[in-house]
Amino acid sequence: MSDYFHGEALGPSMFPSATAEKPAAIKAFSENPTHIPTTIKATSRVMENLKASFGKSITGLFAVGFCWVAKIVYLSERDGTLVSVIGAAHPSFIALEDAKVIGAAMCRLKG
Repeated sequence: MSDYFHGEALGPSMFPSATAEKPAAIKAFSENPTHIPTTIKATSRVMENLKASFGKSITGLFAVGFCWVAKIVYLSERDGTLVSVIGAAHPSFIALEDAKVIGAAMCRLKG
């Protein structure tokens, strides 16, 4: 499992974001260690390494994302990867445009 936070996760004290400082800190966090385009590239590298390591024995991958990583899974799948099934639990940051282009089988759990 990839550490998309690079050891810098936001703690539970950041939620709910009821003070003026908390939303700014959450926004800064989403623009640095969890920057979506950077995370998609990292995810693609993981998939490429799996393909290189296992060759033709891999015919498809299942990718699952929780919360904001659901968007990473959705966007990684549409980039022509080996992902054939995707899952999302409590997805966030999903846009209608993301859902329209999903080509893989999908399971979504929302709580």
